[in-house]
Amino acid sequence: LDVGPAELFRDEIVAYASKMCEHGGQVELHVWPGGRYAFDVFTPSSALGKCAMGRGWLAWSVLAQQ
Repeated sequence: LDVGPAELFRDEIVAYASKMCEHGGQVELHVWPGGRYAFDVFTPSSALGKCAMGRGWLAWSVLAQQ
């Protein structure tokens, strides 16, 4: 699950991921710094969108530190 800190449904998505884990489900949750609602859909060609859709959270974390 990918979400930004400014996401309208951030709290619900985090709660959903937590419940999945509590009940034995496998989930991967990423809170992307700078991400807004549906950033990966509306801005897929942005640096953040590309990382979310391709290289992943670790790559974005490294890029954000530079």
